[in-house]
Amino acid sequence: MMLSPSIWSQTRAINSAEFALESNTPDELVIAKEEIDKASVHEKTMNAPKMYLVKGKVYRKLFELRNNPMIAAVYMKSGLIAGQSMIDFYNSPGKKSSELNDEASIEVGSVFAAIFTEASIYSEKLTKVKPEQKPFVNDTLVMYNRIMLDLFSKLDTGILNQLKGQKVERPYFVERLAYFSLGNSQPTKRMEILEKLMNEEMTSAMVVESFSKEKMALKDTIGAKDVIKKALVKSNYNNDIFNVLVNYYIIINKEDALIDEINMQLKEKPTSKNYWIRGYLNERQKNYDQATLDYKESRSLDEFNYDANWNLAVALMKYENKKLIDLKSKATGDEKAKIEKQLTSNYEEAKKYLEYASENSAYSKEELINISKATRTCCLELGNKNCASEQRDKIRLLNGYTLQIGDKFTYRVTGDATNMEISYQNKQNTNSTVSNINGNFEKEFDYIDKSDMLTLAIRILGDGFANAQILVNGTVVAEKEADGKGQTIYLSF
Repeated sequence: MMLSPSIWSQTRAINSAEFALESNTPDELVIAKEEIDKASVHEKTMNAPKMYLVKGKVYRKLFELRNNPMIAAVYMKSGLIAGQSMIDFYNSPGKKSSELNDEASIEVGSVFAAIFTEASIYSEKLTKVKPEQKPFVNDTLVMYNRIMLDLFSKLDTGILNQLKGQKVERPYFVERLAYFSLGNSQPTKRMEILEKLMNEEMTSAMVVESFSKEKMALKDTIGAKDVIKKALVKSNYNNDIFNVLVNYYIIINKEDALIDEINMQLKEKPTSKNYWIRGYLNERQKNYDQATLDYKESRSLDEFNYDANWNLAVALMKYENKKLIDLKSKATGDEKAKIEKQLTSNYEEAKKYLEYASENSAYSKEELINISKATRTCCLELGNKNCASEQRDKIRLLNGYTLQIGDKFTYRVTGDATNMEISYQNKQNTNSTVSNINGNFEKEFDYIDKSDMLTLAIRILGDGFANAQILVNGTVVAEKEADGKGQTIYLSF
């Protein structure tokens, strides 16, 4: 049997491209591109496994030499084309020799590196283009991440370990594919991508939440819930995915149904996180006693659960101690002393939990400030002035300021509010109150060894607008506004 001249010509084009590629020079690479492009559109060779492999090599090399002036005009999206060519090679039903498969297993790592680098260029571009252009850049990034996800399983162990060391594993591409699909130009395509990821991948909470929110946007609340429930079963009740279910019930304002869900979850997985979630839900529903018990159980299962430590401390201070204070007002003698002892014990315990919580570097500045404020309250209740001063200075430092003896601090109120009642902490660390203040008000002090927290409280008894500031050495360190009768302002530093 003889090959027709046409088939022979195109097979020769594949060989010519491979030969030109071996020279490793820009001009020969351009020739290799021209030859492989011919073979890729000819009906006799367009689906040949070797054509796909050689095309992958050629376009990968184009990307690597993209900064050469001769290549710059022809390299566009060459990494993407190389990646698609490798996928086509693996998907091709044509016969592949063992040598060809070995060659592909070596080449796929280089192609993956090229497409990964090229994708990062487009990711950076996404931050710079005009808003109307972003959907189309997202379309391109969807293609890149789909190809990388498809090629990931073809990489050898050495490359996989290298990527793992950079915290780049399969879920990385799943999440990026989902992320870029959310901003693409075709909503229908977006849903197809998310559904495919849900069905074919071990999906993350991010993917589940994205898909459920898309369903919610279409007013398909039942479908949104179904997405989350299926993912929960598939993930063996993953905690992060369960949090997505928590958010879903909060959004649709059906927290009672969520309590039932969390009770079922606790039967499957009685984890610290799940007890904390139930505690949080009970607190939202003002079931304070049960919330406190749940936070205690959460912490007993994981003493380094920062949220459990924080919430348990607050529960002891706000709810448990409030009950004790009410009882104390009616008690006498030994019973009163017993209650006072329990109050002290609760503050000591709360302080310990807050100190654990303060170690969480993931908390925001505002959250850490609130923890320090709560800790300071415990210190003051326990009569520990040094501890209170430490927390005071920590709060200031978190706000980006310090305050030393000799510095000047100022309380300033401006606006047109009438009949204001103004209270402030003076330099002697005692409270001063002035009444019937109209319009502007200002007091300046030197910070001395007796000075402590700076506080300014305002109540508008008349009408109008007030702006309140605390200044240190002329710099505003705290500021709030209020407008109208009955409005209040409280500042501290």
